Amino acid sequence: EVDAVKDAGVPDFDAVKARVRQDYIRDQQFASAKAQADRIYQAAKGGATLDAAATAEGLTATQAPEFTRRLGIPGLGRDAELIAAAFTQPVNTVAGPIRGTRGWVVMHIDSRTPADESQLEAQRPSIQANLLSVKQSQLYNSWMDNLRREAKVEDFRAF
Repeated sequence: EVDAVKDAGVPDFDAVKARVRQDYIRDQQFASAKAQADRIYQAAKGGATLDAAATAEGLTATQAPEFTRRLGIPGLGRDAELIAAAFTQPVNTVAGPIRGTRGWVVMHIDSRTPADESQLEAQRPSIQANLLSVKQSQLYNSWMDNLRREAKVEDFRAF
């Protein structure tokens, strides 16, 4: 049941006022945090530890436990920009400021554990079987959908 119908068009300002206000406040907070992140980054690039640079700005640096690309960074989530920076920057460098969904991040890449190729080789048959199964299912479903679309069925049953 349709409760109401709304005509297409640009909504009036009163209808979106709260959202516009919230977007503005968030943008101002990001701008303020960007300046602070820039100062932390410059201090860390200048030789200070990330912890000391954050403390000078009244913040606390946190050490993330080991994480994977797939699971994301504990405390920061699965933000693609942050994960990409963590895995592409050289070890023992400072990366940032990087805009995440929750704010600006400056990170020091302490170490990186290389991928274990032996595990990949051990799992290769299973991965190939799974990919083949998925591809076969997609092909079969596509074929059945095509048959259903093109089928001409006449029902001669008498009721």
